[in-house]
Amino acid sequence: MNDIRSTQAPVRLDKEEPFIQTQFEREKGFDMSRISETTNLSYDVIFEQLINGLKRSLSKEITVQKPEFEHSTPNRLRIYLDRNKFSGVHYEICFRQAYYEFALHFESTPARNLERRQFFDPHLEEITNLVGQIVKSGPLENQGRMRVWYEHKREPIDQEKINIFIEHYSRFMIATYPILNKVYSNT
Repeated sequence: MNDIRSTQAPVRLDKEEPFIQTQFEREKGFDMSRISETTNLSYDVIFEQLINGLKRSLSKEITVQKPEFEHSTPNRLRIYLDRNKFSGVHYEICFRQAYYEFALHFESTPARNLERRQFFDPHLEEITNLVGQIVKSGPLENQGRMRVWYEHKREPIDQEKINIFIEHYSRFMIATYPILNKVYSNT
């Protein structure tokens, strides 16, 4: 088995990253049908495969939380765990204009979002090593929202990429869930 640990340090951002987004992407979710001209797979097919792969790959600890997969915009998939227990938070895969984002989003009050996000900061290196991608922690666009996330560069998506996305993101969810559970047990 390959050693997937990263040799790069995780990143904690105190300032928001530059965010490039077109008017169309903001309003509709950028390309309504394809990731790029060189990809023959539609968002619907890609997200269907991601959902099926994640359902098979997630730990029982997560599946008992009855994950709800919501593909309500063309380039975005949200995963909600038990909404009664975990309010104001969801996992998300978003094919952004500049990169592909794989994240845990905090969307409650600004103070609560910051507090919950900071709970993950001491664990970033461990999560990075488990996922095999550099995991970051910081603001999400605006309005006091926060995230813990990693990125894949924007490139055509084929079946091999989908399998890699499933492997990395299931590891991310499995690595972050115990911390998330502890955060919500303490608040």
